[in-house]
Amino acid sequence: MLLRTSLLNSNIIKKLSTQSLYLQPYCVSKFEQPTFDFKRLKAREGWLTPEPEDPDVFVVREGLGEDSELNWTINGYQITPVDKAYRNLHRRGLSMLLPGTLNESKANVVDLGNVNNQSLNVSTQAKKDLPKNITEITKKNFQEKLRNIRYNLSFEPSNLFVSDGAIGSHYSGEVNCRVISDDPVSAMTLNHLLNRVPLVEAKDFKHEFTFIISTTLAENFIGIDLDDRTIISSGPIKPSVIQTALRNLFSSHFEESDVSLLPFDAIVSNNKTTLVFNENGNPTQHNDLYAASDCVLTPNGVGRAWSGQITNSQVQTQRGDLIAKCNSTQETVTSVSNSVGNIAPNPSSVIFVLNDASLPPVSTVTSSQASKIFNRHINQVSSQSVSKFTTLLDKTPAFVINGSDQAKVPKYIDQASSNKVKKALDKKKFSK
Repeated sequence: MLLRTSLLNSNIIKKLSTQSLYLQPYCVSKFEQPTFDFKRLKAREGWLTPEPEDPDVFVVREGLGEDSELNWTINGYQITPVDKAYRNLHRRGLSMLLPGTLNESKANVVDLGNVNNQSLNVSTQAKKDLPKNITEITKKNFQEKLRNIRYNLSFEPSNLFVSDGAIGSHYSGEVNCRVISDDPVSAMTLNHLLNRVPLVEAKDFKHEFTFIISTTLAENFIGIDLDDRTIISSGPIKPSVIQTALRNLFSSHFEESDVSLLPFDAIVSNNKTTLVFNENGNPTQHNDLYAASDCVLTPNGVGRAWSGQITNSQVQTQRGDLIAKCNSTQETVTSVSNSVGNIAPNPSSVIFVLNDASLPPVSTVTSSQASKIFNRHINQVSSQSVSKFTTLLDKTPAFVINGSDQAKVPKYIDQASSNKVKKALDKKKFSK
C-alpha cells in the first residue's frame, strides 16, 4: 500500500515538472498548477502610475452614426458632419429619427407643412432643348447655390444621411447614385425607391450621380448640373420631387444609348410583361405589379427604375412605409414586392388607362392611334425614347382602358394582357 502511494506521488510530481518546462513563465514554482491570470501577475510586478491624458487627443468611439471612415468620405464632398452620420440606415432606425406619429399599420405619418412647388433648374454647357417647366441657369449660379448648401450642412447641428443605391434593377440599364441629406424623410423615401447594390465601403462606392439635400435652408431651390451629374436641393422637399429630379438626370444619362426610361408601370404575369400608362399619374394597383411609375427598356428586357412607389391615392400600408402630408395633400411611399428578379421579359402588350367616360371599358387600338395617345399625354420623354417606343408599338398589341372607375382597372388589364379583347376602338378616336 505504501509502495503504491509512493509511485502515485512520484508520477504526479513528474507530470507537473514536465508541464512547468512550457508554462514556467506563468508558474510560481514548478510544483504549482499554471495560472493564466495575467492581471494578477502584472500586479505582482507593481503598477505604474498612468500618465494624464493629452487634452489635444480625441478618442473616436466607432458605432452606429459614428463612423470615422464615413465622415472622411462625406468630407470629400466639402461637407463636415456636425452630429451623427448614417449610411443606408435601416427603416427601424429611420422610423426612430422621423418626426410625426405612427398609424394603425405602424406606417410613419409626417407633416411637412406648406411646401412650395419646386421647379427644376438645369445647368449645362451643351445645347439642349429643355422642357417648358425647366429653367436653365448658369454654371456660376449653380456653384454658388452648392456652396451655400455645403456650408449649411457643415455648420447646422443635424444628422446626415447617406443613401447609396441604384436607379434601374439590371446592369444593362442602371446608374449608381449617392444622396447626402440632413432629412430623415428624404432618407426614408430613398430607402424605398433606390434599388439595392452590393455592399462595399463608403469610400469605395462608385457612383455616377450625386444628390445633396439641405432642408434647413430658407431658400427653396432644386437644380441639376447635367455636366457634373449633380443635383442640389435647399428647403423642404417632397418625396415626389426627389423622384422627379433623379428621373430627369437618369433620362439625360442614357439619352444617346439603347436604354430608355418610360413613364409606364410594368405588370408581369405568366411570364408576360404588360406596360401600363395611367393618366391619373399614380401607379397602377395590381397584384402582379413589378415596376411602378417608370420602367427601363433595355436590350435584355424590362427593368424597374425604382424598388418602391409614390402615390397620392389610398393604398394599404405596412410597418416602415412613409406618409408625407403637405399642402392639404399626402404622398404615400411604399415598397413594391418583386418575385420576378432584376429583369423581366420584353413587353407583350401596351395599355393606356385614360380618364375618359366616353370610352368603352377596354378596346384595342392601332399603332397609329397608340402613338397619338402617347404623344398627347406623355411629356418629358426624349425624342430617342419616343422613337424606340413607336418601333415597339409596331410589333406589340396596344389597348385603351376606361379609367373613370379605377377599381375595375385591374380586371380590364387582365383581359387585355390575355388577348381576350376583340373590340376595336373607333378609328375616328385619336385620329388627330
